[in-house]
Amino acid sequence: MVLAAGLGSRDNGPQLSTITGVVTDANGVPIEAAIVEIEGLSATTDMSGVYVIRDVKAGMRIITLRAPGLEAIMRPVTIAKGGEIVIFPIQLPSVVVAPVSAPTQLKAEPEPEPEPELKPDIRVVAILPQGYSIPFGDQFNVIVTVYNYGSGPAQNLHLYARANPSGYFAIIDCDRPYSPLVPSGFDISLGDLYPDDNAQINIILRAPTRDQVGQQGMNAELSFTYDYYNAGSETYAANIPFSVNQVIMFWNPK
Repeated sequence: MVLAAGLGSRDNGPQLSTITGVVTDANGVPIEAAIVEIEGLSATTDMSGVYVIRDVKAGMRIITLRAPGLEAIMRPVTIAKGGEIVIFPIQLPSVVVAPVSAPTQLKAEPEPEPEPELKPDIRVVAILPQGYSIPFGDQFNVIVTVYNYGSGPAQNLHLYARANPSGYFAIIDCDRPYSPLVPSGFDISLGDLYPDDNAQINIILRAPTRDQVGQQGMNAELSFTYDYYNAGSETYAANIPFSVNQVIMFWNPK
């Protein structure tokens, strides 16, 4: 799956691409500290199973996954052209164990297993495709991908974006419906997100000017949380905070 990062971008020479995704085991549980490699470039997954590899050339590439206790896994990935964001999740295969023969015994009928509980499992990946050093007053893109790795839908899903320190960033555009948050930030409505589905959001923000923050610039942080509501036998996760990814930006004088 490929997401083009066209909004607000500039021509900075040869176009290289970024590959990102979530590494999970056969049951959909994220794998931390796995190593993902592609032609001399590598990244280690974080606690949410997320990896990000930048500066990848276009063409057919082989991506290699190395995880503790497993042999290396290789997958082909095609990058049609430079300057793209390629969403490439990796799921580990199931490990098949041969059954062990045992003497035949008369056993009592087992109790029927309860029906599995259908719950959403939301993961969020946020990327700044233009890099993490933003010039004063520039517009810059934030590309966010929201995944549902659970067994049930996340109904009325909302993504909340906040900048810290607040009061310095203006939202220029967003390709999803959004509304401002008080005192700062914005609420993006994603509707219903079903199992094995994902939603991509492209946000354009404006960085503060030199007059606003001073000659030396400032450090800032974008944070994302989400909540959702499902009607059913239980009410799931209203207002669940989720620490996704601290995206640190440093503003330096031109």
